Amino acid sequence: MKQYQRIKQALIRGIAGGRWQPGDRVPSENELASEHGTSRMTARRALTELEAEGVIRRIQGLGSFVARRTIGTTLHQIRDISEDIAARGCRHRHKILLQTIAEPPPNLSEWLGNDLPETVGHLRLVHLADSLPIQYESRWVSLSLLPDFQHIDWATTPPSRVLLQRIPLSRALQRISAVALPEQAAASLQMARGSPGLFLQRVTWSGSEWATYSHFYHPGNAFSLESNIETEVLP
Repeated sequence: MKQYQRIKQALIRGIAGGRWQPGDRVPSENELASEHGTSRMTARRALTELEAEGVIRRIQGLGSFVARRTIGTTLHQIRDISEDIAARGCRHRHKILLQTIAEPPPNLSEWLGNDLPETVGHLRLVHLADSLPIQYESRWVSLSLLPDFQHIDWATTPPSRVLLQRIPLSRALQRISAVALPEQAAASLQMARGSPGLFLQRVTWSGSEWATYSHFYHPGNAFSLESNIETEVLP
């Protein structure tokens, strides 16, 4: 892992763990470079990428601040996708493609550092609106928060509904990007590999404990993401 990625990890963990709250100033380039034994340019790249991902906000002459987020509204919008599909006048169905106990995915370390569980619950599924595949989901779940993972009938109830009922969420971080659909997601969405899509990556916590890590792929021509945005003037 490169040095700037380590700095990003440390800042993301600090924000997720509550060390820095929305609106708080995070360490400067010089402070990060000194703390991590890197160059100022390396620290600058970490901050620049975090700003591009919406995690921090940089104000010239003042510093870098944790982005203002309305956590209650954000978490309220993490809801069962069947509700969104029903709101569009369609019937929701989902198909479980995989249900197993596995090692955590390597890229989870970007969010949690080296504090990874040995095993996690892993689901893969596709959601349909009427007969149209609209979302491919790959989700990893904390077994310490949901020890009966393997005994749950995930095919009967949408996983988001089960998890929202069973695990009280306190914090979430997510990224949204435009991508070329990878092979497995494209096949599940009945599209050609490399077709344009939307990719949402989300990590959630319950208290101070990691809860879930999810990948959601949507066909770019059949799905949109909406959210409420509030702006505040930073001091």
